[in-house]
Amino acid sequence: MRLRDGSEAPGEHDAALDDTPDTLTVFDHLRLAFGARRHHTEAGRAIVLLVERYEAVRVARDGDTPAIRKQARGSVYQVIAKKTNLSCDTIKLYARCYEKFGDSGDAVEYLTLSDMQLLLPDSVDDDLIAHIVEARKFDPDLRREEIRKMMREYRAGVV
Repeated sequence: MRLRDGSEAPGEHDAALDDTPDTLTVFDHLRLAFGARRHHTEAGRAIVLLVERYEAVRVARDGDTPAIRKQARGSVYQVIAKKTNLSCDTIKLYARCYEKFGDSGDAVEYLTLSDMQLLLPDSVDDDLIAHIVEARKFDPDLRREEIRKMMREYRAGVV
């Protein structure tokens, strides 16, 4: 189904997302990454790379607008969901975790997915992230509520 602007509706089939060797490599990587200890950031990396590649195809074909980029991202999420049996929300979460923490080796190594969810908001600064990483290094068995308490104390200046 085509939209008024000539682009495809989100979720519709697009030949650029067919099982090409490059796309299959990304899906194979996703499947392999799920066995890794920190699979969410590895999966997030693969998702972000596929989104970037498909956005480039759509922008070149249909023009560079926020709507085109959003449609491209949504289409990729739906294809990945179909091929991996993950929800679109989980796929988005993995991508966001990679975008925020992928460059920080310590964060990827020590933070759990739950920790990353708590630390995703833009209001969380690098110092708070480093504080939580250090706490997780010291005690890998911290519970989510303990992490929340540490975040509140840090923001209140108690730490």
